[in-house]
Amino acid sequence: MMDHIPEREEKLPENPRRRLYMTAGIIALLFVLAAGVIVTNHFFSQKKEGSASVFIRVKGAVSFFLFGNKPEFYFINMKKNGKDYRLTSRDAFDVT
Repeated sequence: MMDHIPEREEKLPENPRRRLYMTAGIIALLFVLAAGVIVTNHFFSQKKEGSASVFIRVKGAVSFFLFGNKPEFYFINMKKNGKDYRLTSRDAFDVT
């Protein structure tokens, strides 16, 4: 039989520089990810008149679902006399 009980290893105090480097690394990674989202949005978003970019839509969704703000109006597609229209909040539409 083994009567030997292993001794508990003492933890070494945490190195404050290591914590600083880890925090700085995480912050740098977040900045790189944010820059990637902005660059992707800039180059790959559709440039149609009246459409909102992906970044603005995500911001609006977060604002609505998490903070309970009013939903944002981006555009409405409609037809009048056989012509298609895309109206934004800045456009005026004559009803006859």
